Amino acid sequence: MRYLSILLLIFPIVFTACSNSMDDFLEEMSEPDSPQMYYTDTLTIAHWNIGHFALGKSNNTAISSEDSESMSFRYKSLLDSIDADIIGICEYNPSFSVNGEKTSSYIFGTYPYNCIGSKYSYNCNAIFSRAKLHNNKVVFFEKCVQQRYYVVSKLIINNNEVLFVETHLDFNQGEEGSVCRYDQIHQLVKEFCKYTFVIICADYNVSDINEFQPFVDAGFSLVNGEGRGFNYTYPADNPLRAIDNIIVKGFDIINSEVITDKQLSDHCLVNCRILFNNNSQ
Repeated sequence: MRYLSILLLIFPIVFTACSNSMDDFLEEMSEPDSPQMYYTDTLTIAHWNIGHFALGKSNNTAISSEDSESMSFRYKSLLDSIDADIIGICEYNPSFSVNGEKTSSYIFGTYPYNCIGSKYSYNCNAIFSRAKLHNNKVVFFEKCVQQRYYVVSKLIINNNEVLFVETHLDFNQGEEGSVCRYDQIHQLVKEFCKYTFVIICADYNVSDINEFQPFVDAGFSLVNGEGRGFNYTYPADNPLRAIDNIIVKGFDIINSEVITDKQLSDHCLVNCRILFNNNSQ
């Protein structure tokens, strides 16, 4: 099985100095970036803040080596039950392994393609896909308190170019956090509103659902929200905030759901089925 990964090599930098240069990371590819088509009537997409495999309580996994196999089986079983075509993960932990086998192959073994960014404390974004990922990039936000970035890949699905984004925005670390998140949302809108088919998965960390409005105004649709109503996704043991979402452009949303397993993460998983909008093709 062939895998695609990205290793970022970058030193910590401070608020408002976060790099947006593609020279700041090393891209390693295991095969040439040749076109490969993927066909499906509908796309199943999932997003999950997986909480470092530690219920979000630490930036390192808290699962012991003795429990790693049983817990990994639980993660894998939940994800296998969703049977998604593409999964976006934030707070991923690349160091979590089972008998020396990394979770990218153990838990996500049915996904032959991945794009995994580097881990900075609470931030690590990853994409796992059954469709081949092309032109993988890691882009740092122009303003951020922590090291905030998004990973983006291009997929060729039903002869259409689709951009898939996974990210994790700043939370309210004082005034700077909310200001940075405002800029990060507008940076995403500005960058991706010009494309026809876009999927942006994230823990958006919004304090108010009105923070999603710039996406709606730019022609995007909220999987968690709008006509379907908002489902709370955090904290998983007593959800009070609708901060996890999948935002799409060029697709019709067939259905969506929020899945909770408070023994696996402090965030609920967001899952949906989408269909290419005929008017966009």
